[in-house]
Amino acid sequence: MLHDYHLYLAPGYVRERLPGTTIQHFTHIPWPDPRYWQLIPAFMHRAIHANLCAANVLGFQPAQDVRNFLHCCEAFLEAEVDYRPTSWGRPVGFPSRRSTRTTTRRPSPRCGTMTCCWSTPSSVA
Repeated sequence: MLHDYHLYLAPGYVRERLPGTTIQHFTHIPWPDPRYWQLIPAFMHRAIHANLCAANVLGFQPAQDVRNFLHCCEAFLEAEVDYRPTSWGRPVGFPSRRSTRTTTRRPSPRCGTMTCCWSTPSSVA
């Protein structure tokens, strides 16, 4: 389980060395929409998004962060994105006191299918 912005590139590097391992990354800060990512050079925001796509599971705080991430994948990686929530559950790495909603998307043939999760306090869900 990887956490936060200083490890955005790590899932890609781990995937190269250990292709069969399960990689999870949780982002504790808000995920900006594509227009904010365009303030930095394209090679940087493409590398960040492509390397995160190497993870099996990405976790975000609110659902809007998931949508922003998926919009970025469409914009920067030309990924095919499925915005429909596909399941309800409690993926590994999330506290049992929270309900978690997931959505999957297929970013590229290299990365396969990945699940994006967001957590909502059970009192809200």
